[in-house]
Amino acid sequence: QTRVHVCWGNYAGPHHKDMPADLVWPLLGTVKTTYVLVEGANSRHRNDIEAFERAVKNGHFRPDQVIVPGMLDTTSARVENPELIASTLLEYVRIVGDPSRVMAGTDCGFASTAKSVAVTGDIAWMKLAALAEGARLATQRYLEGNAPVPVRDACLTPTAYRVAIIASKSDEGYAKELSRELSNMHANIVEVFNGVCFEALRWAVDVPLTLLAIGMSAVQAAESTQKKLQQDKAVSRRPSVLVSVGAECSGLSLSRGSAQDVAAAVRDSSMRKLDFDKRSLVLPRTGPVPIETDVVVVGAGLLGMLTAKRCLDAGFRVAVL
Repeated sequence: QTRVHVCWGNYAGPHHKDMPADLVWPLLGTVKTTYVLVEGANSRHRNDIEAFERAVKNGHFRPDQVIVPGMLDTTSARVENPELIASTLLEYVRIVGDPSRVMAGTDCGFASTAKSVAVTGDIAWMKLAALAEGARLATQRYLEGNAPVPVRDACLTPTAYRVAIIASKSDEGYAKELSRELSNMHANIVEVFNGVCFEALRWAVDVPLTLLAIGMSAVQAAESTQKKLQQDKAVSRRPSVLVSVGAECSGLSLSRGSAQDVAAAVRDSSMRKLDFDKRSLVLPRTGPVPIETDVVVVGAGLLGMLTAKRCLDAGFRVAVL
């Protein structure tokens, strides 16, 4: 939880007498802190990354520490280029060997320059927006480095899901309204049934399934269908979710409202467990190759890292080459 900030003064001066970073790192290596915040964006200290690389090689940056290099010059009105921020962050990742040990920061705080005529509040926010965009680009490009396909974002949010609406004859009109709204919300397939629909859904295994029941009789049919699907071992299935409208069920229970509002709640419930953060696949480096291991994964692409993560979660010792 402890952070140390190293600064050479947050003012727009010549800074030609600043102490070299090579003299600072041996001292920083003795400080009991996790996060080390250093300057790295202004023209005087932009090259301090080389001193940091030497510090890592000389053991002045411990394996449990996180480097927070400045990506924004807090004394300049120029808004930094997110592309430059991204490439610089990736260079720090290369040096430490683990993206979890690099965090984008600023050279110093904006509070001390808040009354400056050069760095006004709106400029400060523009700089912070550039910092966020640069960090996002760095994350995306790091993941793309070992991914078999282009990675648009760090988080995978699938939009394909199937909805089976179960309703009585009296609720058929409302069910059709829900069907139209869900189709507009990227539901892959929306079907309406009047009772137990196990046989119709038994082989619908291409995308996750949501059973949407309207009324108590429909809830009983939906719960029976879900139970039969779970007991059927003829095929591997995607996750299923149970949602009810106007009645209580073992899953998510909703009040009967407008079709648009209910459809939005069903969509959110359907996709809640499907989001996947690919950054969780990035495994920290633990040192030299172990003498003994249970599983060796050759190739650190997206599929290889996914396999390694699943093996680790299952209790196996894993080495990724």
